[in-house]
Amino acid sequence: MKRILLVVVSIIGLQWCLAGEPGAPLSLESSKGEWSVQINRDGSIKRLQMIFGSVRKDVPWRQDAQRGPAWAGIALSSSGQDPLRFEGRKDTIIYSLQYAEVEGRLTIIAGIRNERQAPFVSQPGTRLTLGIDHEMSDPRHYFEKFFPTLLRCEKSHFWGYFQNPNGQIVAIGSPDPVASWAYGYLGLGHRITTSHLDLMHTLPLPLRHPQTLTSLAGGSTLTWRIALQPVSALDQVPKAIFRICKAPSLALDRTTAAPGEMVELTVEHEGGLPPVLKMVDATGKEWPLPAPKIEGQSLRYAFSAPEVPGSYSLYAVAGGKQSEALLHVRKPWGWYLQQARAEALRMQQKPMQHREGWLGFFSAYWAQLYFPDPARLKETEEKFQAFFQVMVDPETGFFYNSKPTWPGRPQNSSWMLGLLVARHAATGNPEHLQRASQWADDFIRRFQQPNGAFTHGKNSYGALTLGSKFLMELVWFERKLAATDPAWQERSRRHRDAAERAIANLAETKDLGSTEGEATYE
Repeated sequence: MKRILLVVVSIIGLQWCLAGEPGAPLSLESSKGEWSVQINRDGSIKRLQMIFGSVRKDVPWRQDAQRGPAWAGIALSSSGQDPLRFEGRKDTIIYSLQYAEVEGRLTIIAGIRNERQAPFVSQPGTRLTLGIDHEMSDPRHYFEKFFPTLLRCEKSHFWGYFQNPNGQIVAIGSPDPVASWAYGYLGLGHRITTSHLDLMHTLPLPLRHPQTLTSLAGGSTLTWRIALQPVSALDQVPKAIFRICKAPSLALDRTTAAPGEMVELTVEHEGGLPPVLKMVDATGKEWPLPAPKIEGQSLRYAFSAPEVPGSYSLYAVAGGKQSEALLHVRKPWGWYLQQARAEALRMQQKPMQHREGWLGFFSAYWAQLYFPDPARLKETEEKFQAFFQVMVDPETGFFYNSKPTWPGRPQNSSWMLGLLVARHAATGNPEHLQRASQWADDFIRRFQQPNGAFTHGKNSYGALTLGSKFLMELVWFERKLAATDPAWQERSRRHRDAAERAIANLAETKDLGSTEGEATYE
């Protein structure tokens, strides 16, 4: 009898929900079955599902204070006209959101109506919080989160895309100009929670942004159509964007090139008259481009990067829309390393517990290996010796415990190991490699766990400059000595094994793990 009663209650409850239970989400589905969305009664998205290839997947959406889409500081409710239209008022300004399927895509239509005589002036931004959940705080859910890989305002439209670590993509675009955009951060940390569109904003803004969306005249209305579309591969993003924005879409095969290096540019457009394309440098001088190869609605250009280093803007104009891409022609890679050395010597490398205060020594020493300069090396050595005397106890050969050197911080030890390797590379002095080997043994002894990970307490320090990289650099130099010296052969084997175990642990766990900071997807 109890089971029958439970079934009856469940059925009655289901009918109530479908009939419009107060507070129950509203629904909208793609006519082609490509997406479905549930919408909260305040106009924000409760759940979004999209088809990527043949896979139906949830696109995580926030349900906390950063849920959205939502106008910042404005409470929305059903307008009473269309169940998928929501409105809110602040003073004499009406804010609205409406959901629709437009050309097969989920489209959010955001609007502002100024009911007073005087103009409405944005102070500073009139913000729409999107609400898509970017926050990567739990390794179990990293691969579900769509990160804001690229967001870009053009003078005539807006576009971008969110991508998860599995390679699935949600393209976002508007055929209407958007003043600016911003990330939402979690507190004062570096995790991004969601993205915001500042549909209007005060000046100054970057020059490529629209410059006129600062105010709304009395009695006027502005609307923005914001479309979301699932994309299964990165090379399909430009096609999705030009169809959403009705604007030419530019894709460079590289955004940085050496002088004279071949660059390929693809311009997607709607058909009809092809876009007018030009390339200009920072002075406004126009640089010639070859005739394109036409492939349907795609124009393909292949050209040599200009011989003069600098930034070049590529503009495509068609149908009243302008799109921009940027190409940076770099100087030789060695120029940047030499500049880094000059700055490392100009700026004080500070003896302190935070390793970031002394990272400039890496540039100073490694530049010497490729660009020998006796005077620079002498200066580097003098400054490093002064730094080392403050940080390292001559009795133990390792960090002082009585000074703020943070000796229990694994990455401080691994960085000092790395600096000693760089010092040996620059000077050729075997004593520096001997000392680096000692620091490596101490680092392994104190911080490497049976599973191979380098940890301290609950925190993990196995990846990148936190341990493995510097051990591998040490082994690179130890191998030369190991060919003729059994002692160095044993050291090289010991350090190589430690690095390989750490790398194997990273490959198995597929994540860096926790640190004293905010871990996120690695």
